[in-house]
Amino acid sequence: MTDYLIYIIKSTVYLSVFYAFIILVIRKTTFFRFNRIVFIVSTALCLVLPVLHLPLPQMPAASMPMRAIEEALAPSVASVGDSDKESLLTAVSAVYLIGAMVVIAGLAISFIRMRLHMDKLSTRTIAGINIKLSDVDMPSFSWGKVIMISRKDFYENPAILTHEIMHVRCLHSIDLMAYAIIMVTHWFNPLVWIARKELKMLHEYEVDNLTIDAGVDSYQYQMLLIKKAVGEKRFQMANGFNHSTLKNRIDMMHQARTNKWMRCAYILFIPILMGAMCCCDQNSLTDKDIRFEDIGQADLQKPLFDGGDVTKFSRWVNANLDYPARCIDERIQGRVTLMFTVNEVGKVCDVKVIKGVCKELDEEAMRVINESPLWTPGRTEDGTAVPVTFTFPIIFMLREP
Repeated sequence: MTDYLIYIIKSTVYLSVFYAFIILVIRKTTFFRFNRIVFIVSTALCLVLPVLHLPLPQMPAASMPMRAIEEALAPSVASVGDSDKESLLTAVSAVYLIGAMVVIAGLAISFIRMRLHMDKLSTRTIAGINIKLSDVDMPSFSWGKVIMISRKDFYENPAILTHEIMHVRCLHSIDLMAYAIIMVTHWFNPLVWIARKELKMLHEYEVDNLTIDAGVDSYQYQMLLIKKAVGEKRFQMANGFNHSTLKNRIDMMHQARTNKWMRCAYILFIPILMGAMCCCDQNSLTDKDIRFEDIGQADLQKPLFDGGDVTKFSRWVNANLDYPARCIDERIQGRVTLMFTVNEVGKVCDVKVIKGVCKELDEEAMRVINESPLWTPGRTEDGTAVPVTFTFPIIFMLREP
């Protein structure tokens, strides 16, 4: 769960930076379809970046906020009161999971209500699109290849049907379904909820533009929007004809088209994102600080500790470390970086300190590593056991009194 929390924190930073960029820049342009593509692709990129290991300019450890967070969560930390840290992590994980479950329940209830309502209505099919006709006068909406519209609007206001058909053709419901993943995993981030409104607004801008281009009179269409701008939003997952952001939609219809060269301004997001990536320190503790010696084998099977990777070994180290009493009294803490080799039979040997803190902490770190149980040795592609050298950090950290 610790690795997942670190991933969520990093992706939250990237998503927040991107969504702030949307609110400040993208929402003011008339590149509706282009903006939608940028929104979807960039959101997916923000979810992938935390698991990629990209070569980035190195920053001092003290200036990297994510390094402090990783050190606080890392299993290779020897600290006084580890039980308190474990309790805190358990509490944070529980709150996160409860919040995610609440969001999932809300989305599921909305979807079930929508489907139950649709199933009660009579159906007509036009160009492969199912039209659900309601005898009750209510806002129309679309989901997938299904449109719900009142019988009165179906016969008297063809512009509404055209509007909903455009939603279906643009596959807007797929965007909303995919974005539901963001809502569940990042429910605690207010910018995620604001960005969802921006995505739905982009959908409306795009459809309004397509509806007018299809031959619907712009003035009559705007009057119809005003006339229909009543009622409550009953189906949160769907694209509806009524929208609380009516003024913005009408203003956008009157806005002059943005100069095409304005797209170049979007490039500004790249250095902003790079700055966020440097602050998050893409290479985490287990990926950057725990390294394997390059022995010229591209397909080397790395050594395993008790069937797991170095993260499992880190937990074992943490459980067996004893914080020296003098260091506790004098509040001495820091990072001890060691190097050791797992030989051909899985035994840890050649343990040495590369960068130490003090005699007591260095000796304690070496003691624990030397007492390591046998590993499963590393092997080459042809199955030959080979020695593999690790560079491994142990962080001694005291709780603040």
